[in-house]
Amino acid sequence: MKRINNILIMLISFLATILVVWYFVKGDVKEERQNEEQQVTTEESGDDKQQEVKLNKDEVLKINERTFKKQDIEFLRNIQKAQIDVAAKEDTSGDASFYKQKIKDQDSENLQLQNQVELEAIALLGKEKGYKIDKSDLKKEVASFKKKHQSSEYYKEAEKLFEEEQLYQSLEKYVHDQMMRDRVIEEIKKIKKADNPKLKGQELDFEVRQYFDDLYKDAVNDLTISTNYK
Repeated sequence: MKRINNILIMLISFLATILVVWYFVKGDVKEERQNEEQQVTTEESGDDKQQEVKLNKDEVLKINERTFKKQDIEFLRNIQKAQIDVAAKEDTSGDASFYKQKIKDQDSENLQLQNQVELEAIALLGKEKGYKIDKSDLKKEVASFKKKHQSSEYYKEAEKLFEEEQLYQSLEKYVHDQMMRDRVIEEIKKIKKADNPKLKGQELDFEVRQYFDDLYKDAVNDLTISTNYK
């Protein structure tokens, strides 16, 4: 069952990435430098109106009212590399090339922007649905995550990016968003099983993926996204 859940999450993440790529492709983004600020024009989905958004020169991404700097994206890159690194060490199949390629893939700037959008979209979706992450559970999960990954060279690289307080806040936000994603998937499974108790295995996974994709697509469309990644 754990293996099936892991496969399900990987497939959902893959499909979510495709949806984010689709969002960026359909958007018409125009950039214009002005003094120390970057003015980015983003065409909203299904609307001829354009919204002007200003990003400071050290900012690379804005999702609604939240802005991200290069350090934030680099932190995400190294944290995800650390997760892959630890997973590789735990895998007894001996297929090291698969994990090496996955780690290499994380160097893509576009992929990290997409990953950040995915995390933010799912977190906001969960919040809109009224899902909450218990603070004590979050604290325990952050401690568990750190203990599991802190020996990875990539986690150590992530630690170098921020002072201690900012490091904890960034890690806490990442773990929170991961927990929220798992909660969304869990609730979808409950809905599908309630609709059809006979659903199980691959058939259930397929129904969950479809439901998740629809929710995720709507969530991304509701976001205002601007980027100035160099």
